[in-house]
Amino acid sequence: MSNSELITHYTKLSTLDLILTENNFQFNLSTKTNDPYETAQRISMCFANQNCDRAWFKNAKGVVSQMPSKFKIGCFVKENGCRENHQEWDSVLNDPLWAHYTENSQGVAIVFDKLRLVNSCKAISRYCWARDEGVKYVEKSILAHEGYLPYLTDLDKIEGKDKNAIIKHIFDKTVKLLSTKSENWSYENEFRIIIYSEDAQPVKVNFGNSIVAVVFGHNVSEEYKREKGQTLREKGITAYYIEFAQEINQIKLQPIESPPSSTCEFINMYK
Repeated sequence: MSNSELITHYTKLSTLDLILTENNFQFNLSTKTNDPYETAQRISMCFANQNCDRAWFKNAKGVVSQMPSKFKIGCFVKENGCRENHQEWDSVLNDPLWAHYTENSQGVAIVFDKLRLVNSCKAISRYCWARDEGVKYVEKSILAHEGYLPYLTDLDKIEGKDKNAIIKHIFDKTVKLLSTKSENWSYENEFRIIIYSEDAQPVKVNFGNSIVAVVFGHNVSEEYKREKGQTLREKGITAYYIEFAQEINQIKLQPIESPPSSTCEFINMYK
């Protein structure tokens, strides 16, 4: 068994079907995030109000304007607990995440072995970033300014002002920005894998054996859980389902092959 850290991705059933059929995970354009304060959506505007005749500045502006569509993001949640003890997977027991990303608990939480998935990403791209500390959360006012300033900060100090040096500077700043969000989202405890590719298309990564488990939301039909549970077992992936307990603010996590049991241990979601 792997002792690697775990990360979880919440999604719809239709996306799970594609993942299992194609055996890959899709990293989407950084411009497609759902946070209106996401810095990635302002990257191309950071030089909009700056006028400068210097060639290196125009070169930098040209490079930056293409950045948003070239950085792809995979969004996950950092998970507590090891692979063998699913009762410690605290994000899976986080009710708001199910509400936001799984169509009111009609979707799934896919639990990955972080190291294996990151290695799969690095196998297809030399430009892959995964900060161990995860996303940094800051005040909105700070985030608004950081969307513009880092590209200008120290840019005029780049030795030689050649395009490669400018690109490296912009890469470093972009990854930092893409790893920063408003503190309003801090409850997600998000972990991001960022991939750079030249085209403006999503990047698909063969995840290999990095999926540890799939957890079905409590509103997924029994028929679907049985069908997909069998498919997952054939692939060597453990399947669980979520059920609400009668007690307030408590839910339970059970193996998909086990029938519901009133004697099952309840897990408090607010540890």
